[in-house]
Amino acid sequence: MITMENNRLGQASPVVVKFITASLKAKKKQVKTLDGLIAEGVHADTASKDKVAIMQSVKGLGPVAISTLVTELPELSRVNRGQIAKLVGIAPINDDSGQHQGKRQTGAGRVRFDGYSTCRHWWRRATILVSELSTSD
Repeated sequence: MITMENNRLGQASPVVVKFITASLKAKKKQVKTLDGLIAEGVHADTASKDKVAIMQSVKGLGPVAISTLVTELPELSRVNRGQIAKLVGIAPINDDSGQHQGKRQTGAGRVRFDGYSTCRHWWRRATILVSELSTSD
């Protein structure tokens, strides 16, 4: 919604710009508040403190990705990287039956990320991260 409002700023009349600016200010404040509440909740969970500490050490994983992984994938330290990839929806699933060999496609996973690049980045480092997480439990 913030991006949509920013896009509208370029074509709005000066009177409307004031309303859009006020709306943007309020939305950004709400996002900041919610980000703080999510971070507090993730850090307050004693069971996931070790996971959060390990994930923070991985270059490229920010607070949004970490909080998403911790909250949406409680089995992160108990399953291997292939199973996590299926849960996230970035693993290629075959479409084979009998002699038919279909196209491999990624499916819709349980976890929704803000970008495919985060998934790819995490996937490349999944072996290290999963092994570190499994030794922390």
